[in-house]
Amino acid sequence: MCGNTLSRVILLMGTDYQQDPASGITPDVFIRHCPNLKHFAFVGNIKNPTEYRPFTALADFQHQHLDDLALNISNMEDRLNALVYLEIAPKLKRFGIALSNILYTAGASISEKVLRLRPELNIVVLAGESSSTLLSGYTNLYDEDMLRYLSHFRFPFLRRLILAWSIFWDGEYNLRRFFQHAVENLTSLLIQHDASYINDELLTLVATHAQNLQEIGLCGGSYTSNGLKQFLETMAHPERTLRKVNFNTAHAVDTEVLGTIAASQLCIINEMVLFDIYRMGLKEMQNFLDAMVESDKTMDHLRLVFYQEMEPHEFVETNTAKEFLEKIKINLR
Repeated sequence: MCGNTLSRVILLMGTDYQQDPASGITPDVFIRHCPNLKHFAFVGNIKNPTEYRPFTALADFQHQHLDDLALNISNMEDRLNALVYLEIAPKLKRFGIALSNILYTAGASISEKVLRLRPELNIVVLAGESSSTLLSGYTNLYDEDMLRYLSHFRFPFLRRLILAWSIFWDGEYNLRRFFQHAVENLTSLLIQHDASYINDELLTLVATHAQNLQEIGLCGGSYTSNGLKQFLETMAHPERTLRKVNFNTAHAVDTEVLGTIAASQLCIINEMVLFDIYRMGLKEMQNFLDAMVESDKTMDHLRLVFYQEMEPHEFVETNTAKEFLEKIKINLR
């Protein structure tokens, strides 16, 4: 079938329940007959799903090269025990599975079972019906049912989380529940939402339950300047781990927040991105840099994107721009 040639196969056959599955095509067929396969994705229906037994089809088999596997067998729903695929792939580094296939696989303890079988895994993707989500390496929690489902799980190995969904979606209770027990070892968090419940209380939950957080990105949001200041002084405290922040169109970022980052000895930020911050122009950026100099603070990386009236090529020739760039140099290590 594959011989010794193919190393990457992505099979997308659609997930429509009314679609006729391709006769006889199941994931194990490719895994068994493609010995040099490294990357394999199977998205679609299979024939006779109630009779499919992957543990029988793959009995006494080991694939020595497969390191990236993604599965969404849509018409098996909760009947698929995907752990058998982990057992036969000792080199696996990335494993993706659709939420509809999780229940029978391991249910609420899936993360513990997956990592016990394959502790060397560095990416586990839990995805909805979108095949692009399953293949991309992260999941957008855009659906209330999806987050309600995930809010029952513990994820002790979760390190990086991206939350992005429709502004019309309402999932405050499930989102809070998720943060209360699923982010204990989180190191990187990106939140892209303008909902009213992306607020000071949620930042407090993050500070309480994600105590190992090293970087955060906030795009939009309804938190206040005071709530953001308290969060930064808690999480970026010298005895805590947060050192990298990225603020994109975050209305709560004002001169007081910048003053906390620039001058407070309780807030140690090594890398910062400010992008399109409301009411922040050249004057506010200059004051921020001056405050950093006065408090003898420096950063490893600093990116400032803000509005000023002149065209960029004209602005860089002015004395004001040259002085501004010199200040940036002073504030960088």
